[in-house]
Amino acid sequence: FGPRALASAALAAASLSPVDGKLLAAVSKQVADLDGSALAAFEPADLTALAWALACANHKDVPTMTAIGCQLADRAWEFSPEQLAKTVLAFAE
Repeated sequence: FGPRALASAALAAASLSPVDGKLLAAVSKQVADLDGSALAAFEPADLTALAWALACANHKDVPTMTAIGCQLADRAWEFSPEQLAKTVLAFAE
């Protein structure tokens, strides 16, 4: 799956009641297993959506959030102020 599909799947899983933890775990594993160059293909909006979905679902996944954090640190200038705020807030959740 591509970056946008993974982010969309995570948002959909987090929006369900109850949250689809299995889908979030599958998305998280796929993202955490990507190398840096594959993660660089994620647009800032996709990384923000993914982080926000995990936070909203209270799905604690350290490897995935670490991968998102590394991308944020390396590419912060690519994020809009709103994307930066949402992504940083997702880490606080």
